[in-house]
Amino acid sequence: MARPRVGGGAGRAGADVRHAHPSPLTQVPPVAELLAGDFTSWRRVADDPPADLAPWARAHLDELCAWADRGLAMLTGDTLCHVDVRADNLLIDATGGVTVVDWPWAARGPAWLDTAMLLLDVRLHGGHDTEALLRRLPLTAADPDAVTGLYAGLAGFFTDRARRPPPPGIRTLRAFQRAQSDALLSWLAERLGA
Repeated sequence: MARPRVGGGAGRAGADVRHAHPSPLTQVPPVAELLAGDFTSWRRVADDPPADLAPWARAHLDELCAWADRGLAMLTGDTLCHVDVRADNLLIDATGGVTVVDWPWAARGPAWLDTAMLLLDVRLHGGHDTEALLRRLPLTAADPDAVTGLYAGLAGFFTDRARRPPPPGIRTLRAFQRAQSDALLSWLAERLGA
């Protein structure tokens, strides 16, 4: 069985996080506090929609704002969360052990959060039925509405950020954020029965 470990990101040595509940790092913020500003992004998009906004999103802006608000309110818990789990933040060693690296967004939140975040990366890169994975993975304690709200909040963040100029030295960031937005919006359309 793979043993997740906190990698050396942010100057910390590796530490076993199999027992990340309650969070062994009490100084990290609640995830809802960390993401509060990001989850208001649909309001900024609604105030100034980009010309290339997906038609489904344009037609559901009020609903997406409400889902993001609901999702933020449901991001409660005391588990140590990475909040940016994706393939490039996972190192797999020769024994199958997994080291999770790059922890600048560490926070306390629901135990299901990082698994739901990783599924976004799976959705982005394709090859799997993410909805089926969502049903099979250990997210049974998660309210399906909380997961939908998480994805709505993230979609708003990525949609809003993707239209900004790229930061110096990171030319591909906005295209990556746009791809994440597109992946989430298609998934939300499926989840919300569009």
